[in-house]
Amino acid sequence: MAHKALLVEDEPMCRMVLERHLRRAGFSQTVVAENGYEALNELPADEMPSVIFTDLHMPDIDGVNLVSFLRQRSEFANTPIVAVTADSADSRDWVADGFSDYLGKPVSYDKLEAVLIRLGLLVAHS
Repeated sequence: MAHKALLVEDEPMCRMVLERHLRRAGFSQTVVAENGYEALNELPADEMPSVIFTDLHMPDIDGVNLVSFLRQRSEFANTPIVAVTADSADSRDWVADGFSDYLGKPVSYDKLEAVLIRLGLLVAHS
């Protein structure tokens, strides 16, 4: 099954790194948005993403507000949404904020792979 991702990130270098890692992980398509507002307008109506990665600190609509808006829409009720941030993982309750998981910056392939395995979107290599 070909997975698709929505990547919401305002930092160009981080977008590039995450896109490259997602391709390596087998994602066939990554839709990119530079902020939460753009993400809400760029979501393809016909093809739902398998997972959404969103930075927390962005202009316009930040990641916490974006996940709140998305969780109010029934089609995103069960879509995994991953917070991507340099903030400490221990500093907040990600699930209470509506996130499925957390990906720390700087992003590495190993960190991304671990998140995708936890979400059931990638099979662990033995």
